[in-house]
This record gives sequence, structure tokens and C-alpha cells, in this order.
Amino acid sequence: MTKKRLMKILQKNQADIENENWEKVYENIDYDFRGEFSDFLIDNGIDPSALFNDYIPEHAFFKSKLLTFINIDKGISKIGRGSFSRCTSLESINIPYSVTEIADYGFCNCKSLKSITLPNSINQIGFQSFYGCDLLSSIIIPNSVTSIGSYAFEYCPSLMEIKYEGTEDEWNKVKLAQDWNRHCPAKVIFLR
Repeated sequence: MTKKRLMKILQKNQADIENENWEKVYENIDYDFRGEFSDFLIDNGIDPSALFNDYIPEHAFFKSKLLTFINIDKGISKIGRGSFSRCTSLESINIPYSVTEIADYGFCNCKSLKSITLPNSINQIGFQSFYGCDLLSSIIIPNSVTSIGSYAFEYCPSLMEIKYEGTEDEWNKVKLAQDWNRHCPAKVIFLR
């Protein structure tokens, strides 16, 4: 991130930064630069994931190159649209029980993401949420999930099993969008 671009962001958002309203700061940054801003924070020893109180804004970490692990704070209820999209170095993430929704494109094209366990609070997995996660080999979906969007697991070639923490009858009640697992070799394994 250039110094000029950073100064412009800081000047434009001075009041929100002083009031620690980071959701608003991120919303005011063009989404193409949000990942760069997050990388700038990481470079300066600041954990950007700890800045948010209620939700992770849309495209908050879009194209971040430095984010390898994230521990989402308790109290976050939603992972916004494309929040971690194209975070190519992201290997693992800890999602707390307060999160109920992974919006569309949540982890789309996170090429290094290997495994994820979703908490039993999640009820919605959005459109292309894990699309193109080449190394994703393990996911556990809780029986609290009521819908999975189109192409949610498309192009996840390493994903051989999707473990579902429920029965086959419970799974049959989940609203599965057409092609939710297109081009994904995974078989659903029922854990109850």
C-alpha cells in the first residue's frame, strides 16, 4: 500500500478511527484496497480481526496476502460477503459460536485453507462460500445449518468427505441449492 493511499484512508476516516468504529472504516475503503489495508495493519503488529465488534464487513480482508490464521472474536455474528475472498495464504480459521452466517463468497478462492470446523451456531452457508479452496480436505458442518448456497463447495478437489453432525434425515431437511457441490468429489458422512 502506498503511503499516499494510506494517508488518504486515514484522513478520510479520522473520526471513525478515533472512535474505534472499524466496521465503518472498512466500509469506507474501496473493497479492492481492504486486503492491502489489513496487510498494512498486520505489518505493523495489529490483528485486524480483533477490530470488529458485531460483524466482519464485506470484503474486509479481500486479497490479503499476509493473513495466514484468523481467530474471530466472540460476539461477531456474521462473516460478510467476500470477507476472506482470495486470501491465498489463509490456512486456518477459528470461528466462534456467535457466528450464525457465512455470507456469499465468504472464503472463496482461499487456496491454502486446509480444514474448517463450523460451530453449531451456523445456519447459513452462502453462495460460493468455499469455492476454489484447492487444499480444503476437511470440513465439519453442524446440524444447525438450514441452507447451503449454490456452488458452495465447487472446485474443492481435495475435499473427499463432508462430515455432517447429524442424521441423514436431518440432512435431507437442509435446503441445498442446485449444484451446491459441483466439481467436488466429497461424499457426505453422517456423524449420528
